[in-house]
Amino acid sequence: MQRYIIHRLIQMVPLLLGVSVIIYFLLSMVPGDPVDLLITANPNVKMEDVARLKHAYGLDQPIYIRYGKWLERTVTGDLGWSRVYKRPAGKMVLQRLPNTVTLMSAALLVSLLIAIPVGIYSAKRQYSFLDYIFTVLAFLGQSMPSFWFGIMLILLFAVKLHWLPPGGMMDIGVANTVFTRLKYLILPTVVLSLINVGRWARYMRSTMLEVINQDYIRTARAKGLTDRAVTYRHAFRNALIPVITLLAIEIPGLFSGATITETVFSWPGIGKLNYDSIMLNDYAVAMASIMIFAILVVFFNLVADIAYALADPRVRYE
Repeated sequence: MQRYIIHRLIQMVPLLLGVSVIIYFLLSMVPGDPVDLLITANPNVKMEDVARLKHAYGLDQPIYIRYGKWLERTVTGDLGWSRVYKRPAGKMVLQRLPNTVTLMSAALLVSLLIAIPVGIYSAKRQYSFLDYIFTVLAFLGQSMPSFWFGIMLILLFAVKLHWLPPGGMMDIGVANTVFTRLKYLILPTVVLSLINVGRWARYMRSTMLEVINQDYIRTARAKGLTDRAVTYRHAFRNALIPVITLLAIEIPGLFSGATITETVFSWPGIGKLNYDSIMLNDYAVAMASIMIFAILVVFFNLVADIAYALADPRVRYE
């Protein structure tokens, strides 16, 4: 296992290097740059000033030279400077990180509390009426656009009923506590949970169906164990092994945020920061947020493989 982990860590270096190249070149292909936006905002800017600014920012150099300088700074821990917010890009990402973790953790918890019982029930009552209902709702949740569903919730609960705020994460000018912030968390959590519940419920159902048809489950029933003991002590514990791997892969989402949902509800997380930075051509912030997410994805894929091996003694890595 130790040799496998070391080998995977070494493989991460060229993989992340390739990802950084692709992301940097894609962002560079976006029309315009911060200086071009300055011209749009103020048409009276002189062309010599534009040339001077582009030279100062290095925007007049070939793209491979700009990438080399970015990589050199990044290796030393300097993720760049936001030309829009006038702040270090790394500090901006770290400042938004707790907000994203709060939202995504709440959505993850709600999704699991709903998806796991639904998946178990659907597997035990396969082809029942409720199984068909849950299947339809699962596909509906996976197919429904999150931005549309979020807008519908805002119209209903914020505009029509005035029960919940339409966006943001705190009240301005008043003392904010956990309970006052909770009302801002409800709507985006519902939207993100709807997306995850359908996928995880179907995944839990399929793994449970595979397990409950095994010989050792029939043996446990033949020994006279109760249905509850067979389901939760034997079937559920083994069906949960693939789910553990799935959760390990989903963990990077806790840090990357949900760009569409955070934007719809004006939730100040990393997802919205990434969207705003791309729209404003703030390349340093966009590269910082995307690369941090890429690192987390690669790392937690390794964690998923290790967790699977620890949960299932039959799996061995050499």
